[in-house]
Amino acid sequence: MYKALTIFIFLLQINSDYIIHLNINPEKDKEVNFLLSEIAKQVKYIKLETNEKCVIAWIKKLLIDGENVFIASHQGVVSRLFLFSSDGKFINEIGSPGRGPGEFSTVLDFTLNKVKRIIYILDTSGKIFLYDYSGKYLNTLKLDTRPTSILYSNEALFLFTAWPDYGFNKGYGIEIKQLAGNKKDIFLLNREQIKAPKQQQGVMVDHNYFYGVDKDGIICFLDAKFDTLYHIDPNYEIKPKMLINLIKKMPRDLFTVEESLEARKTHNLASRYIIAGNYIFFSLITADQISYSYRFNISSGELLKHNISKDKNYITNDFDGGLSFKPEGLADEGVLYSALDCDKLKEHLANSNQNKKPSKLIKTTDLLKLVQNSDYSDNPVIMFVILK
Repeated sequence: MYKALTIFIFLLQINSDYIIHLNINPEKDKEVNFLLSEIAKQVKYIKLETNEKCVIAWIKKLLIDGENVFIASHQGVVSRLFLFSSDGKFINEIGSPGRGPGEFSTVLDFTLNKVKRIIYILDTSGKIFLYDYSGKYLNTLKLDTRPTSILYSNEALFLFTAWPDYGFNKGYGIEIKQLAGNKKDIFLLNREQIKAPKQQQGVMVDHNYFYGVDKDGIICFLDAKFDTLYHIDPNYEIKPKMLINLIKKMPRDLFTVEESLEARKTHNLASRYIIAGNYIFFSLITADQISYSYRFNISSGELLKHNISKDKNYITNDFDGGLSFKPEGLADEGVLYSALDCDKLKEHLANSNQNKKPSKLIKTTDLLKLVQNSDYSDNPVIMFVILK
């Protein structure tokens, strides 16, 4: 693994023209056991209320705004957006699926304007539905593009297009729809040269990217398909900041599931990138079907991996004795989240306490109280990790 440590600090300097090269080789990268205490300064849990109005099958996305917890959940073809309090109490549902006025077909993605307390729901039909935090329908924005992800920042909506559907976004990877004033849309990342197959059946749509806003208002956009981390400043100038060099990387020009499955036999696949605080987290599966969890320290340039296939563990929870932590998304700046099965957490804590001395039971006992009356069909416990 070759590292130019002296240039890593420039990732945080927006005006720098230096580009970091992150070299990934699962055969040579340093392997360790990840500990939660290495990255976390605080861990919080909420047990989501369960009733017939808010059954959660799978959490697609979770965002927090103060005491509000927004969860997009999919169950089969039905997609819903729920609002919970910070103690897990169900508050209300935001909008509803359907074909009537103010109803969406699916929650493809959503984002928050925390100042005006507005939720933007991106729909598959090329529409953005606006609601307030009480769930009241406000407006619908019609698009002439078909983005797959949405991000609100500084009175603008950033709309991202997945591979290889750039033709649906006028040939670009990013559309910026400015909400203040009568300003024209801005398009970034011209990819008109990419021609997807004419047939639509079997064509693979790849959402493998990360997007977020840092404390300085800089948009981070990591497009794994093009191996590049970009920064977009408040003037909408986009610059590459990091190049990802993965040995035996999956070919870029794959358009179908069949092509992808065939390439998986001989190539490595990195995915699920999350940029949070000073870290980049991602997963990797080798051609030999070995799964790794990776952690990259932006400041030091340290790249570490953990073999998940060996012990089925992601980040060992030495913080409070709970279940292993698997980063599933970014709930807020510097806050990662994961959804835990209540029954599995209850069983794990009960078994752990049997082997601990009385002086070490305090944290796990408090956590056990949270799930002691849980049923197997209950909504999950959400684990929040606030990074150092």
